[in-house]
Amino acid sequence: MESSINYSQLILHEIQGLPQETLREIVNFVIFVRKRTLFPEKMEEDLMMELWQKELTAMNHTECEHLENEFQNYKNDYPIEEIRN
Repeated sequence: MESSINYSQLILHEIQGLPQETLREIVNFVIFVRKRTLFPEKMEEDLMMELWQKELTAMNHTECEHLENEFQNYKNDYPIEEIRN
């Protein structure tokens, strides 16, 4: 059986004296939990957008590597003949 605990007061008590960086992490976590709880559809949408962005970034990186490898010796393999007047 769960007793009546005031979680807000407990949280305030437990964060006393923590360094600023730790408090920043706690705030980020609280914002995440709040968003997940109050706006689950928005949270899912944001996560999907982040995943798509990471996938596109990875694809762009892979494509750039491919192009660099493809044209690595292009000037040697296909020299341009100088046009002489």
